[in-house]
Amino acid sequence: MAKRANYDDLAGFRTPTQHRNNAQIAMVQADIKRIDSILASGGEDELKALHIDLDGTYQNLIRNWGSSTYNYIQGHGYTYEYMGESALRDNLITIRGKLRGFLLQLSPNAEDILSLDAVSVANGDSVAANVEKTDALPARANMYDIIKGRKFDVVKEYARIWSLFNTADRVGPRAVALSLQISASMQFFPNSFKNRALSLDDFNDIFGFKFSSPKESITEDQLISYCEYVVTLCDHMWEYANDSLEDDSDYLRDDLFETINSCMDELGLMPAKRDNITIFVNKDPAVTTVSELVDESLSYDVKSYIHKQTKGDLQRKKTILKFLADDIEPKRKTLNGINKTLADNLFQMLQKFVRHNNEDNHYIKGLSPDKLEACYDDIYQMWLLAKLEIDNLECKKRVEETLKQINA
Repeated sequence: MAKRANYDDLAGFRTPTQHRNNAQIAMVQADIKRIDSILASGGEDELKALHIDLDGTYQNLIRNWGSSTYNYIQGHGYTYEYMGESALRDNLITIRGKLRGFLLQLSPNAEDILSLDAVSVANGDSVAANVEKTDALPARANMYDIIKGRKFDVVKEYARIWSLFNTADRVGPRAVALSLQISASMQFFPNSFKNRALSLDDFNDIFGFKFSSPKESITEDQLISYCEYVVTLCDHMWEYANDSLEDDSDYLRDDLFETINSCMDELGLMPAKRDNITIFVNKDPAVTTVSELVDESLSYDVKSYIHKQTKGDLQRKKTILKFLADDIEPKRKTLNGINKTLADNLFQMLQKFVRHNNEDNHYIKGLSPDKLEACYDDIYQMWLLAKLEIDNLECKKRVEETLKQINA
């Protein structure tokens, strides 16, 4: 005999659709808390794992799932190989907002959903409290808070630089974009740089440059690489094709360079240049100071050691360290008189790891690439310190001589 439905508790009765809806609401609430927990204390691997999990869960449930997020390509999904911790965090904050909006669609009473965090805070839920603090906006932000609190927008900055480089000047006399001027000037560039390229398209094809037009998936690394590309090409044009440019064209380069330098400064980067080729590296007070104490060629090596693309390149780092070793060798006796321990450690490490191939040593031979790179980095840091110590001694002598003359 068929089982009869029990209608004794109509107030608690739920249809299968309602049960599914409630289950989705509970799932979304739980995922919002997961996001806030990972944002508060998670590392890059945890951020990425959560991002992938949420993408797999909601991409077919929420319309326009990838819009307003970094590294999302329509029809293909996310490109995680180009997504760093900053982009992952920004995406998860955006996803959290999408999930809150999805809750409003699922719940028949929007006000109940919007008050969920407030109720959790009243009950002492620290995770929900964090959500409340994060999402809450001040009643009125003053001008200082608005300007100083502005977040660096990689996509907008990329679009601005792209426009300055690839579009004609709309208010001045020039009607040709800088990129087209460079393409027309390519014939004047040295072959050692352009590898016999006949145009900018040819140059890009030879070296594999594929910078896309502005889009939502632009990353910080792509912005930095594009700035290196633009500055280097413009420097070559003004160096080798200046006679073919209009007299009043300098302001176009100045506007472009000012924008790029401001962006790089905000990202904590500084330029390093050799052979008219510019790269941008992390700012470091010691690196900046020491790079000013050496000649231009070595200055580039000092800075390029900390370039993102040098990380993991053991051969490149070892080559740079050889140049640094040659530079400091004549000052070995001086350094020994200043800081004997530093001198002994530095020159032993240079001897063991850089100047001679000691891979037969059982310890060095057993080092993993990561640990070997850590040893190289320690040598680099000791070299910086040694250069500063030597410069400080020479500065001390100058100061003492000046004071001696003053007090004579």
